Amino acid sequence: KVARALERHLRAQLPGVTVIMTRTGDSFIELGRRTEIANRQLKSNTNGIFVSIHVNASIARRIAGFETYFLSQNPTNEEARTTAALENNVVVLEEKSHRKSYDDVEHMEAFMLTAQIQRESTLLAECIQSGMDRNTTEFKSRGVKKADFFVLRGSLMPAALAEIGYITNSREAQQLTRASYQEKLARGIGEGLASFIKKYNLMIKN
Repeated sequence: KVARALERHLRAQLPGVTVIMTRTGDSFIELGRRTEIANRQLKSNTNGIFVSIHVNASIARRIAGFETYFLSQNPTNEEARTTAALENNVVVLEEKSHRKSYDDVEHMEAFMLTAQIQRESTLLAECIQSGMDRNTTEFKSRGVKKADFFVLRGSLMPAALAEIGYITNSREAQQLTRASYQEKLARGIGEGLASFIKKYNLMIKN
């Protein structure tokens, strides 16, 4: 619902931008397939942004708040490593014949570890996090972090993963089911994307 609300926001606020959803219903799409869908949209003189929206979880039920990640093989801390491991566990739902792609040497080249793309992804994550922080007061920002998320691997464009809250925190889980709060999060992410596009265009000009 947050992703669909974001789609509506982007179409209204950024009419010149093409919005592609990797899915519109409750269906599972393999992690590597998601970036493939995004990469197929890239054309000459056309830039793209890849954003993945998730709900977090923790064995510590008191933990709450939102955070945004960019791809790195060196996690910010142990908590970031644990979050990535939790999200990456969905590979058990994928066809075994497809999993080998995560181990291919060629896939290492798609880790987005070039200095330029990583800088852009860092800026993207910062913009998204700031946007959510400006639009929500119910829970605190947990900042921008880095971790090795499968879903971000292979992206040929700036990419970020937004963890919009903890479903294991009862108060936050309740808020996450409310349309008004979902709209706040979507608006925040959307404003973050608009801010990134503006800053990115300035970087290109300079």
